[in-house]
Amino acid sequence: IIELVGSIKVVEGEGVELAVTAASDEPLTYQWSKGEEVIEGAITPRLDLGNVKVSAEADYKLAISDAEGLVGSVVITVSLADPPVIVTQPQGGSASLDETFTFEVVADGTGPMTYEWSHNGAGVGEQSFLRLTEVQAGDAGEYHVVVSNIAGEATSETVTLELLLPPEITQFTKLKEGPTVDLSATAVVTGDEEEPTTYQWSKE
Repeated sequence: IIELVGSIKVVEGEGVELAVTAASDEPLTYQWSKGEEVIEGAITPRLDLGNVKVSAEADYKLAISDAEGLVGSVVITVSLADPPVIVTQPQGGSASLDETFTFEVVADGTGPMTYEWSHNGAGVGEQSFLRLTEVQAGDAGEYHVVVSNIAGEATSETVTLELLLPPEITQFTKLKEGPTVDLSATAVVTGDEEEPTTYQWSKE
């Protein structure tokens, strides 16, 4: 007597049919059961579960017999696939030129899951994380990720990467009154200024 065991994940609402192939020189008979309960009329190698619901989750057993009795059985565990749920959203932030910045998402659900990162509407990555190396001006903007599996998809929050540019001197003036010379400079910081801009004069 041989017993085979397997399992499948199915999507709620979709049609599912279980099928087993058995070969023998003798005529075979079949009987399906759900859990410990025999399914009346289910006496072929195929069992149509229809459009599955939560109530369809169970162990389905097919007993295979010949004239001498039971020769084998197959047990198939049917369970519903869980759609993705994002448990840790990606975090935005800021980066300077040529730095590395990483977005990451954590999702629960039935695997395998796929990931599709988008930057300003264009696809840029297909992993659970998105690592940007040597950040440039074109990397600034909005990012989000779509996580998918056989049961559905989940879209993350949209986050923003801001680029921190070094101060740029936009004005330099020399004022002269009598023998005293005053020099002044104005610098503009592009992006979020996390620390105060400092100045250091030098004489060459």
